[in-house]
Amino acid sequence: MPQLARSPTQTVRVTRPNLKPARTKLDAALIEGFQKVYLFDKFDSPAPTAAFHRTMWDEAANDDNMYCAWAAPRGHSKSTSITLTFALAAIVFRMRDHIMIVSDSETQAVHQLKEIKTEFYENEDLCADFRVKQLLKDTETELIIEFADGHLVRVIAKGSEQRLRGLKWRGKRPNLILGDDLEFDEIVTNPERLKKFKGWFFKQLLPAGSKDCLIRIVGTILAFNSLLAELMDDPGWVTHLWAAHEAFDDFTNILWPEAWTEERLRAVRQTFVNQGQADAYSQEYLNRPIAEGNAFFEREHLLDLPDECYRDWELAPGRRLVNFYASVDLAVSTRQSADRSVISVATLDAAQYLDIVDCRKGRWDPKTLVDHIFAVQEEYEPVLWFVESGAILKALGPYLNEEMARRNTFLSLHLMVPGKDKVTRARSIQARMKAGRVRFDKGADWYDDVEQELLQFPRGAHDDIVDTLSQLGLALDEVIAPPTEDELEEQEYAEELAEANQSGRNRTTGY
Repeated sequence: MPQLARSPTQTVRVTRPNLKPARTKLDAALIEGFQKVYLFDKFDSPAPTAAFHRTMWDEAANDDNMYCAWAAPRGHSKSTSITLTFALAAIVFRMRDHIMIVSDSETQAVHQLKEIKTEFYENEDLCADFRVKQLLKDTETELIIEFADGHLVRVIAKGSEQRLRGLKWRGKRPNLILGDDLEFDEIVTNPERLKKFKGWFFKQLLPAGSKDCLIRIVGTILAFNSLLAELMDDPGWVTHLWAAHEAFDDFTNILWPEAWTEERLRAVRQTFVNQGQADAYSQEYLNRPIAEGNAFFEREHLLDLPDECYRDWELAPGRRLVNFYASVDLAVSTRQSADRSVISVATLDAAQYLDIVDCRKGRWDPKTLVDHIFAVQEEYEPVLWFVESGAILKALGPYLNEEMARRNTFLSLHLMVPGKDKVTRARSIQARMKAGRVRFDKGADWYDDVEQELLQFPRGAHDDIVDTLSQLGLALDEVIAPPTEDELEEQEYAEELAEANQSGRNRTTGY
């Protein structure tokens, strides 16, 4: 068969029908065989198929799996396996006939569609064996394939956050959506942009498919709060998260040793490290956006509260003098997608140990939030409440003032000037932690959430707990610590001496 020329206006005709047209049930073994026969010799330095490729193919081909998402390392042929090999198999074995490829940009999606087009233009065996008759339409973002028996398949390319209107073709919506690297750094590092992107994914992309549409998402985790990271924990999705090897400094359990030897992985890692990009290596090859030992808050600095200090203000009053402080991050909403309100409570002693003794969080309406504030006030009687001045406080302020008057309980509010850079604001509490002067009640039920948020900052799903701790760090730089026992003794002695002097006779009058 002569080689097929590329042209948007030219049809492609193949004249060697020898397979009976019918839909064939796909599985990993069939897809792997298809790849070896029709695609393998075209790959650049091909390596044997890895077990995780077969896992993706089995799950992708299963009609019972409506939603699948896989996080795999860079350079591990995840796009080749899903957006090329699986897509081609779904086309020629007639698993699906209306396919939409979506990537972080339309340009990238067009490139992936072009890879599929290339096979129908240049792969003579593929076109002959599967009785491809012609390409009815070939534009930059659309391909329509006609088979010898009249069967048609449409493949289109779209970019993230594009409007997905008018996708029906021959009365049908897409019945297979392939999402390949939907996110990029500018999305996941901008909270408003990320919120908008997630809204587009759930409000436009998922509903764009037909009733029986299969959703297949593949990519690399760019942040702990990224869409792909959240899908990994969604029980409604079939998911897998793979790392190229066990950990940043542990090269056991190599995912694809035939293609990525330990020597090669170490060399690539060193290249990143030499340029100060350890986090980038961890993100791209381990699916962990922050490299071990490179976190803003390091695990070794998260100290446990000593047993003798556990609630010693109750169990051994007077043994260690402390002042209580509360820090609040306000977010008034009960919606599950909204930010949380957080109240963190800490003690500060004369030795400058800041002990985090309580942390309460939730998506509360104004009344519930105020109830929690007064519950903390009643239990701990904080010397100061640190709260950021802003629109939420202004809205909550009148109600809070009314409640203080009604309850006859008044809070000492210390207003913090809002800052734009959360990382800069967290430097003070980070320095205290590195100095070993911040401790946590690790036995408390709230501690695990605190630890997770600290270790994932600033790429975590939440940062409201960090905000409250940052306020504590900034404000307490200006607060005088409780007096030491020696200072108290000196103060008591001075008071007694003054009292004694005042009780004697006046040397002038004699009275």
